[in-house]
Amino acid sequence: MESNKQVLRKFLGKSPVILDTRKRSILKDRIKIETWQKNMEYLENENSWGKREAAHPLVQTIIDGEFALPPMLYRSTDRNWFIAAYPDVVMYFYPTVDLAVGNKDLYTKTQEVEDDYQKMLDYLDQFQLNQTLTLFYIKKFYKEVLGRGLLLSEN
Repeated sequence: MESNKQVLRKFLGKSPVILDTRKRSILKDRIKIETWQKNMEYLENENSWGKREAAHPLVQTIIDGEFALPPMLYRSTDRNWFIAAYPDVVMYFYPTVDLAVGNKDLYTKTQEVEDDYQKMLDYLDQFQLNQTLTLFYIKKFYKEVLGRGLLLSEN
C-alpha cells in the first residue's frame, strides 16, 4: 500500500510537500487520500467507465457539467487536484454545474451563494495569484471565512 505522500507524488510530481501548496493543502485538510486518488484516476482518464464509478458522485457531476465552470476549472489538468480534493467547494461556488446536469433548483442555490461568491471575489482581490494559489484561497475562504467543513476531510 502506498503512503499518502507517495500517492501525492504520483499525481502531483516529486516536489517536496513543504514547497508544494497543493500537497500541503491536501495533507493539512486531512483529505481522504484513497478517495482523492480514485477521483484523480477518473479525472485523468474520463473515458474509463470503471474509474468513473469509483470517483465520488460530486466529482462525476462536476465533470458532467464542466462546461459551466469558469476557465481556470474547465479542461485544465492543473485543476484536477482541486476538484478531486474539494468537489464540495466547486459545487458551492459554481452552482451552474447543477443546471448543466439537469438540476432545476438552480435559482435557489444561486441566490444562496451569491453574497458569499462576491465576498470570495473581494477576498481574492487582495492577492496576486496563479491558478494553484487562486484555487487554494477559494478553498481557504470556504473553510476559514465561511466556516464550512470539507466533504472529503477525515475530520
